[in-house]
Parts: sequence; structure tokens; C-alpha cells
Amino acid sequence: MFTALVFPRAPADEYPIWSPDNQEVALSIYGDWLAFNLAGLILNLAEWHNDEIGIVAGISTPEPRVMDEQEVHSWRAATRYGARKISSATGLVMELREVGWGVSFVTTDAENVEKVHWTSEGENCHSMSLSPDDHVLLFICELNGVFAWRVPESTP
Repeated sequence: MFTALVFPRAPADEYPIWSPDNQEVALSIYGDWLAFNLAGLILNLAEWHNDEIGIVAGISTPEPRVMDEQEVHSWRAATRYGARKISSATGLVMELREVGWGVSFVTTDAENVEKVHWTSEGENCHSMSLSPDDHVLLFICELNGVFAWRVPESTP
């Protein structure tokens, strides 16, 4: 499983940001930046766009905490952001490509081999942010929430 809906129906105001140590992620919700520890998420299996994904069923870590502006600034500096397209250090390009009324999640490896992972039907997905270690991509799909995609060690 590569994809998980980690923050269902999250009313995120901006793109997600990462802590410099990759341990937490933060979302701006109604103007407040809240930090979450992803390691404590408990996932159940679900289906989305004909693919098996994880969906958050609970959390075993402390409640989210409100961040101050200085911490938000340092996390923004650690986060790589792309509205619809971003590249990893290995050369993997990840893209939320607009297709008609929907979006396709497409990866292109260093040899220029393209793979379409899924296509939404009328849902707008955007605001990609890559963890500082290049292992996890977060993005927002407006009808569902914030998703996490585990970047494969070898490109698909």
C-alpha cells in the first residue's frame, strides 16, 4: 500500500509542512498551524479510485499541538512544495495532472517512464509537499482531505 488518507475532511488552508526531522507534519486549519505525529496514526484498509489505501482509524500519539510563527517558518524552510508537480532527489517526478474535470496522479522516473496511479472524477487535488528525507509526499484532495503517498525506494 502506497497511499493513505491521513487527515480525512481536513479543512486545510495551505499546503502541509514538514518538521525538519521528518517526525511531524503540520496543517493550517482555520488559521492555526497544528502539528501532528504521523507515526502514531492507526490505519484501516479502504478502497479509493480502484486502489487499496489506508484510512486513518485512530491516533496513538498525543493530540495535535498549536505551533508558533517561528516554528512554522523553520518547518516551511524544510518543506519542498509544488502546487501540482514536485521532484525527489532520485529524479522521480510526481504530478497531479489536470485531466478534464479531475486530476491524475502521475509519476515519471529518471528514465522518463510514466505511470498513472489513479484519476479522480471531478475532485481537485493539489498542494504537494515532500518530506525532507524524500520518503513521503503529502497532497490535498478537496473532497476527501490530506493524503500521504509513500515514495518508493526504486521508482515505479
